[in-house]
Amino acid sequence: MRVLRLARVAFVWVVLLAMALAGFNDALGSVVHADTALKKLALSTELAYSVLSIVGLVGLAMKRRWTVGVMVVWAVAVVATAVLATIGWGGAGVGAGIAAGVGTAVLATLVVWAAYGVVS
Repeated sequence: MRVLRLARVAFVWVVLLAMALAGFNDALGSVVHADTALKKLALSTELAYSVLSIVGLVGLAMKRRWTVGVMVVWAVAVVATAVLATIGWGGAGVGAGIAAGVGTAVLATLVVWAAYGVVS
């Protein structure tokens, strides 16, 4: 069981750190190109999950149970970003946005589950 716990910790840390860095980098680099409300909303949710990634990392480091709540909100922001960015930035239709959201929700749920295993 110790190996599974270590794998969960490593998985969550790597995902959150990567999401924070990539999210901040992409959002801050795209601000000047956000010329529609949908693009601006996608950037807002991207910045939200970037900040929540950092908060989640702090919670994991402190082994606080509130981290799970943060991770759930993080997952919602990640899924919203996937849907909004696919439509707003990618120019895809609503169906493609929903597909991106569903796929992202599966992965985000895995991260939340792993985070729960770390702090519980």
